[in-house]
Amino acid sequence: AERILYGEVPHRDFDDMYTGGLSYLNAASFWLWGVNSISMRWMLFAWFIPFVISIYWLSLRFVQPLGAGLVTLLAAAWSIPMYSAAMPSWYNLFFATWTLCAVLKFIDTNARRYLGLAGLAIGASIVFKISGVFILAAVLLFLLYRNQCQIEHKTEQHCPDSDQTKHSELGAFWRLRGFSIVATGALLAASLL
Repeated sequence: AERILYGEVPHRDFDDMYTGGLSYLNAASFWLWGVNSISMRWMLFAWFIPFVISIYWLSLRFVQPLGAGLVTLLAAAWSIPMYSAAMPSWYNLFFATWTLCAVLKFIDTNARRYLGLAGLAIGASIVFKISGVFILAAVLLFLLYRNQCQIEHKTEQHCPDSDQTKHSELGAFWRLRGFSIVATGALLAASLL
């Protein structure tokens, strides 16, 4: 990160173990708070706060507010406090959680903009560490399952969707377009590096 701060580029001027996004983020933390290890932890903490909020939001979908608070406290206690180094895996976890939030919001609203947000989160995850492609695979498999479910079962009881045109050919086209929305979002975010 210090080399990036002085103008070098990862994978061109020096070898980087990861895809490079973390190096740029750590360079930004050095620029903001000085060149020391605590500045990277401050940046990690800044990203940790929205992660905790999203864990609470996700938990509310399954349990009452008190239970969601307990789940959130448990998730918060078993994450960054256990190992506070600014590793790319933490950012993969954050982006995977935000991807899940976007996909669940897509299921609720059937608004494709949430697939675009999921794609951006996936692409950002890949920018931090290549294992973000597993999140991409999971979302694409979900969309494939959802599409097959809507084609095979003509009733709403088996599928998490209530779109009026879901069984028409046009509806099938729009559902398959979800693949391209997620992939485009992921490529757009990944191309920023």
